[in-house]
Amino acid sequence: MKLFSRFIKIEFAIFILVLTVIALLIFVQNSYSSIYFATCILMLLGLLTSIVLPNLLVTWVALFSLLFGGFIMTFGLVYVTNVERIILVFTFSIFCALGIWIKYLAGTRGSALSAKDNISTYINHVNSVTKLKNRKNAENYFMKYRKFIEDAAGKNLDVGMNATCIEWVHSKQFKIISDYEYKEVLKRISDTLKKIRTPDESIFFINDAIFLILSPKLTEQLRQDLTMLTRQELDKIKFVNQNLEHDLQFRFSFETITNKDLDKINSYEKLEKKMKRDLETDIVVEYQ
Repeated sequence: MKLFSRFIKIEFAIFILVLTVIALLIFVQNSYSSIYFATCILMLLGLLTSIVLPNLLVTWVALFSLLFGGFIMTFGLVYVTNVERIILVFTFSIFCALGIWIKYLAGTRGSALSAKDNISTYINHVNSVTKLKNRKNAENYFMKYRKFIEDAAGKNLDVGMNATCIEWVHSKQFKIISDYEYKEVLKRISDTLKKIRTPDESIFFINDAIFLILSPKLTEQLRQDLTMLTRQELDKIKFVNQNLEHDLQFRFSFETITNKDLDKINSYEKLEKKMKRDLETDIVVEYQ
């Protein structure tokens, strides 16, 4: 019933409209042919009014037609039966209401489809756990900034970018222990990086618990200070399982890309490969 209500509401409304049109025309043609064309015109006007005018204005027009039509049919000199009078009074308002209903459902479906597209786009570009943009976005950012560095070099501008890669070591083993806590730790890492890194840095979740931070070129002192702060804050994150806290280890690798480095790092794949290779050289202190 929920699926029917969710996906076939507009089709059901159109079915009711068509059924009403057919039933009313057959009834009028067979019983009261004298008002057949008047009924057709009122149906058409009701639908056109609901489509052209805003819903609030349509409501007032329908109410006014009911009052005015009822007054004319009751107190005016009209040579039709009571049933014909009822049909002529209510036809316009009924089809205004049906038109508003269909227009509302069509708008709702359009909004739902738009929301679905937005959600799909979000899922394709943002990791559902960390709420960070993915590898494809990191590639787009790098290539765009690389072109900016290349263009700036032609104008004798000293422009560069910094890349910091952070890996949660042994993350796969922790995931086997508790997938839920594994995701919670990834969230905490992501939240920590968002909190302590500079606003002009872009943070990406690559894969396998690897985070990549791309930013305009930092001074060496600022880069070192940020790295020290990042290490300190990440060391506060613990993996909790069965009321036991486990310390985590992280590896870091760094790369500075200037105009001189564009030839050897001419693609995002080369940057990522080099930084992952450098991660393996970072010595991790094993806790006892």
